[in-house]
Amino acid sequence: MPSAKASPFKVLNEGQAEGSTIRLTAPLNIWGGLDPASGMIVDPRHPQYGLCLAGHIVLTPPTRGSGTNAQIFAQACARGVGPAAVVLFAPDYVVAVGAMVAKRLYGLQCPVIAGPDDGWDEHASVVLRVSAAAQGAAKITVVSASSS
Repeated sequence: MPSAKASPFKVLNEGQAEGSTIRLTAPLNIWGGLDPASGMIVDPRHPQYGLCLAGHIVLTPPTRGSGTNAQIFAQACARGVGPAAVVLFAPDYVVAVGAMVAKRLYGLQCPVIAGPDDGWDEHASVVLRVSAAAQGAAKITVVSASSS
């Protein structure tokens, strides 16, 4: 895995964050699949069932489900149990809207960027720094990494 990736990430919601990663190996339906009170994945059919997304950099394919995902995402952020940042493997504007709502209503930032799914080992323990500027520039820096 490279130590820094600068492009071709697209900024969907600006901000900066640092945290350990959780890689979702399947799309998550946030409405009904994420508990906005705890940040836990509560869909028993999801491969990462039982994991808590709170404070993590979430590496994920786009979500599945409806626009209600944005509301649940914003609620999780408002309660302090949302992700620190989201790195999507393709644009997901519903997640971006949820992060924008959290920023507008609650003054919270959760950068959301989209880019290729390459080099992200689901079994690696990685701490990333995500910087997403309003002008559309995004950068991911690997702070530390180890295999588990």
